[in-house]
Amino acid sequence: MQNSVAQFIQFLRIERRYSDHTTLAYQSDLLQFLHFAQVHSWGENLDVFSHKCIRAWLVLLAANGAQAASLRRKISSLQSFVKWAINKGIYTQPNPFLKITIPKSGKRLPAIFNESELKKMLDLGSSDEFDDTRNNLIMNLLYQCGLRRSELIALKEENIDFFRMTIKVKGKGNKERIIPILDELILKIRRYLEVRNKLDVLREDRLIILKNGKAMYPEAVYRLVKTLAGTYSTIHRTSPHILRHSFASHLLDNGAELNVVKSLLGHASLASTQVYTHSSIEKLKEIYMKAHPKASF
Repeated sequence: MQNSVAQFIQFLRIERRYSDHTTLAYQSDLLQFLHFAQVHSWGENLDVFSHKCIRAWLVLLAANGAQAASLRRKISSLQSFVKWAINKGIYTQPNPFLKITIPKSGKRLPAIFNESELKKMLDLGSSDEFDDTRNNLIMNLLYQCGLRRSELIALKEENIDFFRMTIKVKGKGNKERIIPILDELILKIRRYLEVRNKLDVLREDRLIILKNGKAMYPEAVYRLVKTLAGTYSTIHRTSPHILRHSFASHLLDNGAELNVVKSLLGHASLASTQVYTHSSIEKLKEIYMKAHPKASF
């Protein structure tokens, strides 16, 4: 069973070109399910992927507080594995998901930082310390470019075009996009490179590195954003992705076209970008209620 899961993860990584973050999520869901099946004596081979075992697992997760969105993701992980196993001819039972009801998830609006919170998080003053210079650049790249955490970590110095003032980003499915950057960010990048190049270490070829020269890793970025957000923001559940949400929402609030924001975010579908229009509409309503003469009646 473990071998089948390992082959499936390799399939996602190599043939489907899923990111490390996504493949780890699939692997985690599958191993969690297999652990449940083993502990509750459902078996250890592919027969555990029966609708009864899957349903029992989902019931337990829901009873322990798992939300609909989380359950849907876990179902998707198992569905993908079963579909792969059927295509490989190693799963010969009827598709168990024909008997599984997928919970509907309510549309949750993305949390965003307000402009005063962002100002404090993005401009913490100048410092000659490597960690401070790098951390300030990380926060600005995430917000000013709307980067995913994986995209930030994968950036290389060669991706920065200082003449054209753009950054080339490789997103999901290895799709590349070009993002324009401001003078302010150019200066921050140059300052960071100046400080970084003074490190007497063998450096990785990544733009963002640790002080020992190794590549930045996802958990370090997460902790940085969480620490700063905990200090300067009122949002309780924070992550690097909130800076991406804020980037998109603030662009729309200031008149950017939806298709432009879609391109900057690297979304494959306009539907993925439209979630940000709600907060933009709410902003318009707020302005209307403050400015329209009849609004106070």
